[in-house]
Amino acid sequence: MRRGISLDVLITSWSPDQNEKKERTPISLSTGERKGRDFSKWLSRYMERMKMTPPDITQEIGTNRSAVYLWLSGRRIARDPIHRSRLALLISERMDLSYRDVLRDLLWRCHISECRRLL
Repeated sequence: MRRGISLDVLITSWSPDQNEKKERTPISLSTGERKGRDFSKWLSRYMERMKMTPPDITQEIGTNRSAVYLWLSGRRIARDPIHRSRLALLISERMDLSYRDVLRDLLWRCHISECRRLL
């Protein structure tokens, strides 16, 4: 894994009986919790923490409501660079996180989600 691409660290738990890897689950450095890699899950988690609804996100970043609902359902990802940067700025300001780190994580989530859609 390259340095600086994601906020995730892979944590490996070992089985006491066998000397094999049991599971590999990404854990967020910013929150310390296990999470999926999908953009939709990532966005819904931050919306819950910020206590925001899709109309709130729509108003803050300047997109339409249906786009946010499609992002949350996993059928679309945020592709417009302006919407991505505004979303990262909103999350970083509300959650008191580094804009650079949030944007990097957002771009990684979008990349992973897009790759999964192509497979």
